[in-house]
Amino acid sequence: MKKLMMALVLCLGVLLSACGGNSNALANPDDTVLVCSMSEESDGMFTEMKATFMFNAEDVATEMDVDMSMRATEDEMKSYWAFVPAMFDEVFSGMETDAVHVETNNDAENYTFTVHIQIDPARISEADAANDFLGLDSGAIGTYQQTKDSLTQSGFVC
Repeated sequence: MKKLMMALVLCLGVLLSACGGNSNALANPDDTVLVCSMSEESDGMFTEMKATFMFNAEDVATEMDVDMSMRATEDEMKSYWAFVPAMFDEVFSGMETDAVHVETNNDAENYTFTVHIQIDPARISEADAANDFLGLDSGAIGTYQQTKDSLTQSGFVC
């Protein structure tokens, strides 16, 4: 179980560290969208992730959304399900800031936990940048191509 949590945090860190910028640009025809996804099964859990990035005409990330779904696939993991959502809630609730909004949902009947993370790069504060868990430090700011390259090297399909 601990290995699974570490894998999820690592994957989420890769997604979040690819984001950055500080523009308040609204979506317009010059904006570019990057959509990347990954799925894997490990330790009795099937995980799907989808990240959507919006870049403005200056190639600065202006929006980011991450959707993650984790579903127990083996009886052993299902037997622990009563404890799993609380663990996930604890991990993801620690990410909530003015720049990062997190929504979680537990579908206990189907042994599925979903997370939606929305990031507004323009609102990332120094405290957010200093939070290693979020991975939003200034070194993480990337262009469309840098973000795509980083994610594809980490196993995402863009």
